[in-house]
Amino acid sequence: MVEPAQDGKDGWGYGAFILPQLHQASLFNELAPNRTSRDGPAVDQSLVSTRLPVFECPAVLEETAGRSNYKGSAELFAYEAPLEDVYDGESTTLMLGESVALHRWADPGTGTCTSGPNQGDFGSPHSGGANFLMCDGAVYFIADHVDIATFQALSTLAGREVVGDF
Repeated sequence: MVEPAQDGKDGWGYGAFILPQLHQASLFNELAPNRTSRDGPAVDQSLVSTRLPVFECPAVLEETAGRSNYKGSAELFAYEAPLEDVYDGESTTLMLGESVALHRWADPGTGTCTSGPNQGDFGSPHSGGANFLMCDGAVYFIADHVDIATFQALSTLAGREVVGDF
């Protein structure tokens, strides 16, 4: 499973840190996000424009180099937290969610769950909701009308909330 890394560390987004888990170890090694600054002279800037379909929602036809249609959970990627710090349970804690805001996978990009899907930081071109990746690897389509308290509980690592249906 992917271990969260701090989004924005040395200018890198969470996407750069999870490349090895996405079968992109060579790209990770060339970029060296654990040893270099995102805008440093040692970074081949053309590499951050690499098209990686895993970061692209197929429903979005935008052809921007290196794009990502997904934001990380702001709480999860706020610091370098191992999954052991996800006390609320990996199956009920959001890791990533769809976003209509265009950004590149190598750039920082997180969102909060202060309002439901398609009403705040997370959203999609899909009717009625957006897709979310949980810390256990499961993907769920969460409806726009999800109970806001439940949606907010899904974004905490250790809030100890009881998560209802979503």
